Amino acid sequence: MLLITSSGNERLKAARRVRDGTDRTRLFIEGERLAREALEAGLTLEQAFFTEAFAVDHAELTRAAEKATAEQAKLSEATMRSLGDTQHPQGIVLVAQRPQREADHFWQSLPASALLLALDGVQDPGNVGTLIRAAEAAGASAVVLLPGCADAFSPKVLRGAMGSAFRLPLLSLASFDELMDRATAQSLLLTAAAAGGDSHRDFDWLPGQVLVLGNEGRGIPAEHLAHCQRRVSIPLQKPVESLNVASAGAVLLFEAAAQRQAAGQAVS
Repeated sequence: MLLITSSGNERLKAARRVRDGTDRTRLFIEGERLAREALEAGLTLEQAFFTEAFAVDHAELTRAAEKATAEQAKLSEATMRSLGDTQHPQGIVLVAQRPQREADHFWQSLPASALLLALDGVQDPGNVGTLIRAAEAAGASAVVLLPGCADAFSPKVLRGAMGSAFRLPLLSLASFDELMDRATAQSLLLTAAAAGGDSHRDFDWLPGQVLVLGNEGRGIPAEHLAHCQRRVSIPLQKPVESLNVASAGAVLLFEAAAQRQAAGQAVS
């Protein structure tokens, strides 16, 4: 196996471009847990970087990653620190191809009762990652990312999603108009999480729909809100005025899941 001790190595430069978002065709996967999730999800892996200590302590995972990748290299601890995106790298980085989905086929194959989550300008990577994980846990069919959102496959989002981004369909659309067209074609309602809506517990979550969450500070733009057929809100005890978008999204998704399960209806 190749040994790399220089942070200026060309392979590491290419991997950093993935890490930093310059190369958006591939994924930068760091850490033991995400590496295991990537292998279990069957992603197409291209490169694997380990430290000697990691290879010794996690021999089974290292062997599995070696078999799944065309190129492997051992790094010194200092070189791994120069590559990693975290403050204390665990000793493994994988580079993989981004999952690809045929959009038309996905939308056309949705069941009539499908529940999707759409993020409209959610910028914080931690929030996007948490919402992706919550959507999978609640049984949603997909997460739709509209312009202004954090990159769903950035290292910080992947860590927040904890593997869900490898399994749950993540669909990027060019505009809110495209979301409206897709939803209309599949007879899905647009449900806005916004002030003045029906209480989430009294809300009818059974129809097929797209739950739209807005930007952390501004919410859903007024011009987008006007095209949503329904609004849902979470009643809060004073003096609390609002919830973090990831917390609110999780509450709404799990209320939808509870209603659908009580009705004997599959979520996705």
